[in-house]
Amino acid sequence: LEPLIQLPATAPSQTEGLRFPRSPTNVQSGRMELLARTPLTPLTCRGRFNHATSVDPADLEASSPRSPPRRQDDQVRKAKPPFSRVSQLINSMNLFWRDIESSLTCLRALADVSARMLVDRKVANITVFIVDPWLRKAVTSGHYSKTEQLTIFYLGQGKTELQALLRLEESKVCPPVFTDLQALPFRSRVCAALPVLTPNRSRVWAVLQVLLEETRASDNEANFVPRVLQDAGVSQETGPSQSTFTDSHVSYLQLLCSFIGGVLLYVERLEQRAKAVDRTRHIMEAAIDVNKAKTLADFEQRVKQLFSGFFCVNTIRVLFFDPDSKSLLISSSQMRKKGATTISLTKGILGQCAQKQQVIHIPDIHQNPFVEPVTDGLHRNGRPVNSHAAMLVGPMLVESSRGDDRWGGQELMGVVQLLEKKRRAPDGATQSSEFTTDEQNLFQQLLTVCSHAGSRTIKVQQLSAQLNGSPYNVQALLFG
Repeated sequence: LEPLIQLPATAPSQTEGLRFPRSPTNVQSGRMELLARTPLTPLTCRGRFNHATSVDPADLEASSPRSPPRRQDDQVRKAKPPFSRVSQLINSMNLFWRDIESSLTCLRALADVSARMLVDRKVANITVFIVDPWLRKAVTSGHYSKTEQLTIFYLGQGKTELQALLRLEESKVCPPVFTDLQALPFRSRVCAALPVLTPNRSRVWAVLQVLLEETRASDNEANFVPRVLQDAGVSQETGPSQSTFTDSHVSYLQLLCSFIGGVLLYVERLEQRAKAVDRTRHIMEAAIDVNKAKTLADFEQRVKQLFSGFFCVNTIRVLFFDPDSKSLLISSSQMRKKGATTISLTKGILGQCAQKQQVIHIPDIHQNPFVEPVTDGLHRNGRPVNSHAAMLVGPMLVESSRGDDRWGGQELMGVVQLLEKKRRAPDGATQSSEFTTDEQNLFQQLLTVCSHAGSRTIKVQQLSAQLNGSPYNVQALLFG
């Protein structure tokens, strides 16, 4: 019991205080330097660990000690996503150039990137409505026609045709929520429809339509905050509703549509250049084939075959000019009767073309008063010609051997006539009844090729007839 009796005597007095063993001098000084370097941060659930980053006043207000930490973290995560929409848009640019020659790939990428931009919303459906005729043809023609079965909608009492293209992840086709293209862009609480325009805003490629899911009552109950937490300062609105569009969403979708509009214009130009190169190659091959003709009858059949490969029409006629009778001659094979058939230069559209020596396009033969049914070949065997059919007539001109400068040193060799375009092209696409400007330019190029080949054929046949002592005028060469 002696140690217990001596214990109060050894206890330190209140004036002296408790004494602890001191650390070495260098350790104590290093500890004070470390405390001096550490910045002071507010004592919140995250403040002590975020001293290396800048503090946002909104975060300081949200990190109030009255707010529950878990709900506070959810608010910050929703308010500041890990990746902004700008970075998502930039990272998705390579999807548009993945297959630059395919317009279908560009439209697929438009729907996929739109879904990425709306990752914080409950998206119900994303549909791309194709408006432009070239784009519809590019998507549904070729090897895409077997895999893509597009649903067709009509706007404005059937005047505007839309083809719906769905995402690969979706199977339900939603009708358009807008009534006219003039009403775009269209936006409501759960729907947005934005046009995809060219950079100069002169053409509408397609329309992007996004539908969000409707808010249910269970979703509102899930965001309910108890009264105790409301008294502590916690708001019942934990974040923006996931069933509505914001101005930021619409702005980013418009930026995306503007970008895809420029990409589609570039794809169209690439296709036009490829077609021009392919057309030039076919013209060169056709020129080689036409120059193989040895007689005018053979030349006539080769010219018909040439034009039928470039134009989908019901009637192709080739007429030759006879300088002796100043008239146009039609072979017996075209008229399906024996003997020569002559056409005066003062009748019909064919006579005007021969006199003016220029290409004439008649969009509607019913509305042209100069059309002659017999002369212009409207009375044919079998099915009659459509009364609103189009006609394209052009002269075959060669260099004049008489030194006559009346028509620029050229003389008429014959006339080629195209009549009544077919409704369906060989690839199945619907074509207009009129001849387009591109088709008229192609027609002029083919006439030049046929003129040179026909002039060579006539000279070769005339020399052969002179050697044989036979008549060598155009009528004798054609029907002899």
